[in-house]
Amino acid sequence: MSYVHIGIIEKVDPHKNYGVIPPNKPYAEVVAEYHCIAVDDDTFDGWLGECNSYDGFHCTLHRPADFIDATGVTLLPPVSAEKFARFLEPKQVPDLVRLLRRATSEGKYVVIFGY
Repeated sequence: MSYVHIGIIEKVDPHKNYGVIPPNKPYAEVVAEYHCIAVDDDTFDGWLGECNSYDGFHCTLHRPADFIDATGVTLLPPVSAEKFARFLEPKQVPDLVRLLRRATSEGKYVVIFGY
C-alpha cells in the first residue's frame, strides 16, 4: 500500500523546491523532518474525490495551484490548511486535524507528499 505524508514546514523557504529530495537523504528522514502523518492512498483519494479545491503551490512557492496533487508535492498556506481541517473534521482523523490546525494557528505551511 502507498501512503501520502502530510506535515508542517516550520519555516518555509521561498526558493526551495520541496519536490526534490537530496539523493543522500532517505525519504524516512524527510517525512520525519516535517513530522508527517501517513494516510493510505485509498483514503486520501476518497477525500480528494469529495473536495479538492485548495489554493496552494506545487513543489515550490513559484508554482501556484488550486488543487492538491495526490502524486506530487503540494504546499498549503495556513488559510488552505484550515479549510482542509474543516473538511476532515467529520472524517475521524483527529491527529491530522490537529496538525492542520496547529499549522493554521502558527501561520505555517503544510506539505503534502503524494504517493
